[in-house]
Amino acid sequence: MIAPRAPLVIGIDGGGTSCRVAIAKTNGVVIAGATGGSANIFSDPDGAIARIRKTIVSAGEDAGLTPDETFRLPAVLGLAGVNIGHDLERVGISLGLERAKIVTDAEIALEGALGSDDGIVAIIGTGSVYLRRLAGRIDSIGGWGFTLGDQSSGARLGRDCLEHTLLAHDGIIAAGNLSRSILEKFDYDPVAIVSFARSAQPGDFARFAGDLFRFAETADPLARLILNEAITYIESAVGALQTGRLPLVLLGGLASSYRPYLPIGLTQEIIEPKGSALDGALAMALKL
Repeated sequence: MIAPRAPLVIGIDGGGTSCRVAIAKTNGVVIAGATGGSANIFSDPDGAIARIRKTIVSAGEDAGLTPDETFRLPAVLGLAGVNIGHDLERVGISLGLERAKIVTDAEIALEGALGSDDGIVAIIGTGSVYLRRLAGRIDSIGGWGFTLGDQSSGARLGRDCLEHTLLAHDGIIAAGNLSRSILEKFDYDPVAIVSFARSAQPGDFARFAGDLFRFAETADPLARLILNEAITYIESAVGALQTGRLPLVLLGGLASSYRPYLPIGLTQEIIEPKGSALDGALAMALKL
């Protein structure tokens, strides 16, 4: 069992899909960890806080610590949704961590991907956000959530697929394999698509992004239309952050799907990430 006073830190990656917690020695060696459920503070604040606390306790138990000992450790939390109208101090109090720094999940992803280097990170999964670090300053584009933002994300791609399927059904645009495939999923009933969309969450829409890329490989006109619009946004977002030739890291569940379709001007700048978002949270915790 690890002594309660051993110098340890906590890194927490609280994303919309899952919460990952790691406990490390001050030399960076990870000794314990745990994984829990969704930690999106924006969409479900009370539930997210409860799941984060539960995952922290589990990680502490894995390290041989009591909850009281665990919650006294220095911690950095990168949480989804904290950039949109949240009192970070209040969130910290609710979590019960005595020494905690709370940032967005995008910021820990940037730290993990770039280390201490300058560069641009494009995070494209269920949502999307773009960050640049230059001379110690971090600037961002996007991250405003599904309703008004998240362009090129899985959620927006899925929503666009459903919208264009209805347009094809109404004869406004030409039907194709993509629209026919989606209509088949709903038993050829457009009303079922509308009913689904009424209560669907971003992750529900994102399930259709895989269909888009699958049919884009066969040059389906509708799939390519939606994909090209998404790529135009990615180019614009990265271009707005680019100064000179900063390296670009693609992160998120759709990074590998987009990469074959990106223009050479972008792909020439792409480098592989140095580490994960959880690595970034731990690195930032060590700096505390």
